[in-house]
Amino acid sequence: YVDVGRAGCVGDAFAYNHNKLRNRTEAGTWLQEFSRDLNDTEVTPYLIADSAFALSPKLLKNYDRPVHPHERRFNQKLTSARQKIEIAFGHLKGRWHVLTDNFIRDPQFI
Repeated sequence: YVDVGRAGCVGDAFAYNHNKLRNRTEAGTWLQEFSRDLNDTEVTPYLIADSAFALSPKLLKNYDRPVHPHERRFNQKLTSARQKIEIAFGHLKGRWHVLTDNFIRDPQFI
C-alpha cells in the first residue's frame, strides 16, 4: 500500500490516521485479502507500528511498560522486525534517490 502526497514532516501515525488504509484495515477489508491457511488455521497479517500509533485490533505495537517476561520478549521480537523493515526502506532509498526527496511529487512520476 502506498500513500503519496503528504509532506515529509507529517508523522507516520498522523498519515495513517488520515488515510483509507486505516479505514480498510479497521473494517477488516484489507488485511483479510492476505490471509493464508497454515496447518488448518487461518492466519491474518497484522500491521506493526511504533509507540506513536494507537493500538487497534489489526495493529501491533510494543508494550509501554512490559512487566512479564513474555511482554519483554514480545517487545524484543517486534522491535527486531521493525528494524529489519527500516533497513529495507534504507536500501530502497539508497537505490531510488527520488524516495529521499522532501518535495511532494505527482504520483504519476514516481
